[in-house]
Amino acid sequence: RRTKIGAPLRLVERKKRPANAPAPLWQRALQNPHELYEAYEKRPIWVDDLAALFLISLGAVSLLTLFSTTPTAAIRSLSDQWADLISQLFGRFGAMLFSIGLIGVGALIVLPRAGIKIHLTWRRFLAAEIAFLAFLALLHLLAADPEPRALARSGLGGGHLGWALGELMAKLFGSGLSVLIYLIVIGLSIGAIFGVRRKHIKAWGMALSKQLERFSEALKRRATAPRPARQPRSGRFARRSGAPQAVPMPSAP
Repeated sequence: RRTKIGAPLRLVERKKRPANAPAPLWQRALQNPHELYEAYEKRPIWVDDLAALFLISLGAVSLLTLFSTTPTAAIRSLSDQWADLISQLFGRFGAMLFSIGLIGVGALIVLPRAGIKIHLTWRRFLAAEIAFLAFLALLHLLAADPEPRALARSGLGGGHLGWALGELMAKLFGSGLSVLIYLIVIGLSIGAIFGVRRKHIKAWGMALSKQLERFSEALKRRATAPRPARQPRSGRFARRSGAPQAVPMPSAP
């Protein structure tokens, strides 16, 4: 005897999409990437507010949790686990900078609504990211721990990102040269963030060269200038000229 299990299968005819219906967004974006930009420009206003609120809230909660987390707690909340995750990824100090960056990005979305416009190009944003990654690698290299991966797992140094970038450069160029390279990268990235261009560096170099030339000329003039004749000293330490005079001896009584 056969037992009936469940409802019988029914074949349902798939509804065909009309020929004049628009294709999905992802298909249009693959065919024409400009469609994605147009969809971004036509987004509702509340999307920006929601994204800013999410980023500011996430950054604030992350920052507060990093300051108040207790690693020895028996029961750890979701915020504690999130703090551990970003600490292992970026290191303790890097996680704090990451949280501040989230708050800053959320503020940049909200500030134009208040009439405050900040010109932030993609070049400056990319330079900030490069400076952040170079700083993580520099933190891990300066820690000089014999077990760099264990240091990253404990949430110290530059985290796993700092460990990966630092170890890669240290194996290629050594620790000392890697520190110098990352310092140069951080300096160039900070210059790009503040809008420093090649013409500015050239102008500063020319001004510094002129100042050094003036300083060297002043030293030359001082070295070749005739020295004034020394005046004879007066007082008890004055030099006596001529033959020494005889000192009369006291007569006997």
